[in-house]
Parts: sequence; structure tokens; C-alpha cells
Amino acid sequence: MIMKTLLISPRTERSYWNFEEICRRLGRKTMCPPIGLLTVAAMLPTDWELRLVDLNVRDLAETEWEWAEL
Repeated sequence: MIMKTLLISPRTERSYWNFEEICRRLGRKTMCPPIGLLTVAAMLPTDWELRLVDLNVRDLAETEWEWAEL
């Protein structure tokens, strides 16, 4: 059974520790990908459809909520 799964990495608040200024100077949106959710995605069945949204990079679209079953 195919399951449409939406994985969401939450937005982190501005702080010294999220390296926001360094990312801006390097032209990056984040220092590293959301490894925890990528690990979870790797453990899910291979026939599932997955989408990963990092809220530190972009906002979540209404169509993504409508698409997801889980």
C-alpha cells in the first residue's frame, strides 16, 4: 500500500547557534539538512511517496497538506 507521507522539519528561532549570519554570507539557506528526518525517511517502506519540507528554507504550501495522507 502506497502512503503519501509529509515530513516537516520545524523552524528554528534566530540565535547565535543556528549560524544565520554565516549562512547568509555563504549564500546558503541552512548549515545542514534535517538529518533526523532523512534517517526516518530511509526507514520507511520504499514504495511510500515522501516529501520533506524544511521550514527554515521555505514555507509549507496548502497543497502539500492536501497531498499528504500521513
